[in-house]
Amino acid sequence: MGGSDEDALRTPPVHGALEALADLTARFEGRVWLVSKCGPRVQARTRTWLAHHRFFERTGIARDNLHFCRDRRDKAPICARLGIGLFVDDRVDVLLAMEGVVAERFLFGAKSSPVPGLTPVATWSDALEALAPRVSGRLRGPTS
Repeated sequence: MGGSDEDALRTPPVHGALEALADLTARFEGRVWLVSKCGPRVQARTRTWLAHHRFFERTGIARDNLHFCRDRRDKAPICARLGIGLFVDDRVDVLLAMEGVVAERFLFGAKSSPVPGLTPVATWSDALEALAPRVSGRLRGPTS
């Protein structure tokens, strides 16, 4: 998030993200988490952006389901601790670090995957289509 705080607030959500997350949050009975890598300054800016865009109200994701870490590889231990079985990220390195931790990993913004085991989802509509069928039988533990 470069630029001013005002510029950051004007940045719109990714097309279809809030709607897809709201649908998934309902389907997974609230078992959806947001795990983000950033330092303190961007963390504060992210919290402000989420509040400004009414992220939690619009998606139904619980505020307590927001987790920050300082390094990308630290997302995997967070997922392990929470028992997260599905994860969407736009970085291959993050998803590779989750091998053996997260059962199903989805590469956002990709039409194909450069690595076996990562399911490409180009848009949030594609992510919703890929994740929604996986709700059956997964509601015993956390899901992201």
